[in-house]
Amino acid sequence: MDLLGNILRLVLGLLEGGSVSSTFPHLDLRWSITIPSYDGHVFHGDVTTGSVFMSDGFVTPASHRIRRFDAATGKELASVRTRHQMGFGMATLNGHLFATTDSRLFELDAETLVVVREWGKGLVRYANQIVVTESHVVQANWLKPTIAVIARGSDVIRRIKVGPQPVIVGHDSGVLAIAGFDGGAGALDLNRMTLMNARPMQPVVLAAGGRDVWAVIGGAPEPPAVSPREVAESLPPIRRGTNTLVRLTGDAQSVELPGVCKRVWVDDARGVVWCVGVGANPIFSIRAWAVNQQTSHLVAAFESETNASLPWQDPELHMVARAIVHIDPALNVVLIRQLHSRTHVEPHVGAQLVTASTSTLSCYELPPIGN
Repeated sequence: MDLLGNILRLVLGLLEGGSVSSTFPHLDLRWSITIPSYDGHVFHGDVTTGSVFMSDGFVTPASHRIRRFDAATGKELASVRTRHQMGFGMATLNGHLFATTDSRLFELDAETLVVVREWGKGLVRYANQIVVTESHVVQANWLKPTIAVIARGSDVIRRIKVGPQPVIVGHDSGVLAIAGFDGGAGALDLNRMTLMNARPMQPVVLAAGGRDVWAVIGGAPEPPAVSPREVAESLPPIRRGTNTLVRLTGDAQSVELPGVCKRVWVDDARGVVWCVGVGANPIFSIRAWAVNQQTSHLVAAFESETNASLPWQDPELHMVARAIVHIDPALNVVLIRQLHSRTHVEPHVGAQLVTASTSTLSCYELPPIGN
């Protein structure tokens, strides 16, 4: 098994009453490649084309690309420049990839990444959420109270006010819009471009859809983490995620996870919801849990790295946490990124500056689990 696989400490099995009845010693490695940048990447999987899509993250704006990799081998199959803008959200439907950047929305051929259509006015900037239907594209930025609804094949765009920290999720061939900070949700009438049948619910910070919609409950309001502190205190408060996972549609369910949840994927084929969260260090998402959709029992768990190995390991070539950055149940993969950054102390400014950075992206098989 590869070095990263040896470091992966996996406990994957049926968990009942806090005990593990069976374990898997490792995840099977599919491939491992070097990618640009140390952070800021966005990943999306597409089972139709067998692809993993990635935006480059924190690189020189002129060189920023969206890339397509073969999900089976890691081979780069196509790429496209995003015109000096960083990617924030991606979604695929019927052979097309939709990608949001700072101020643009691209529709790309999912195989060649050739631009099919581009929008640039009336959008929500820095949209990190995107849902695509047969007729519309919906985009949202969790720090802006309005979302944008775009009619595909036209320039018709309408902004709809949802509320602070909006969350959008595809469900039942439509789109559910959630007022994340205040609570409450309603279905979007895409033809009329309006919000319908709003109903109260708990504040949530993120959600994912499958047969049902699952979400992470928001914590108490707090100032955003920006500096100086005086600036943070002048900005509207936000809610961060908690360890509480709830089902928003169907029969109500609530699960207390072992840690704070940062990402959620609904895996209807296995009958579970995958959650990724932090370990002892709150920066890195190194833990994953699978929750049975019917019983709410925790049925699987694994870590990408021990908490003891998180500190910097080399004073010049920094090798830090191996973070779980994406799970794709349809592609049956787990993506784990180890970042590397070379730094030096700049005497003129008296600070440590990053002079070069890349990451190792490793793709592992998501193993079958019991329900």
